[in-house]
Amino acid sequence: MRKGAVLVQVLGWVLVVSGAATFGHWWWSNEQGDREYREGQLALRDRFHAATTTTRPDPPTEPTAPPKGSPIGVLRIPKIGLDVVVVEGVDQEQLRTAPGHYEETPLGPYGNTPVNMAIAGHRTTYGGPFRHLGELRPGDQIEFEDLNEHRFRAVVTRSFRVSPEDVWVLDQPPPTGSSILTLTTCDPPGSDRYRLVVRARFVGPTPGSRLRFE
Repeated sequence: MRKGAVLVQVLGWVLVVSGAATFGHWWWSNEQGDREYREGQLALRDRFHAATTTTRPDPPTEPTAPPKGSPIGVLRIPKIGLDVVVVEGVDQEQLRTAPGHYEETPLGPYGNTPVNMAIAGHRTTYGGPFRHLGELRPGDQIEFEDLNEHRFRAVVTRSFRVSPEDVWVLDQPPPTGSSILTLTTCDPPGSDRYRLVVRARFVGPTPGSRLRFE
């Protein structure tokens, strides 16, 4: 075998081994992240149940914002099989174990003033809780249960893509508007170039909830 051919063969094996090592590191990192998410959700579920109060304010009042990383409620989206504890805060530390609530937005549709409650979540890493957010369509149902066991129901109205700088999606609606829920995640999957935004309108309590809507 000529020297040049040998060199090409060696370089080929180097590339194969290097590629395998890179893939192995990527797989291991994702697996570790997913494990951290799963274990974090189990712990948060226990904390959520421990924090749930048996006293339900009537009419419902917005709770005081808890410290970052503390559970604020449970988000359920039947169409994509999502049932996940949501925590306060959207820093990387919080999003490793749960979707996070944007602190600058209200904790739910309490009172008579229209609100925009916003939640962010990973799409591919750390469990990827919002992995299938792009499958939601107008009319799909969303439920949010708070620490007082009030269960708010929302219906998806639209989905759209924005740049990470488009923080206007967190703006509050006008006084004559409707209360909305905003869900955000990276787009396309595996990239943070854009943000996928899903908007839903709060329409009332979930059947069986003790919460009353006028």
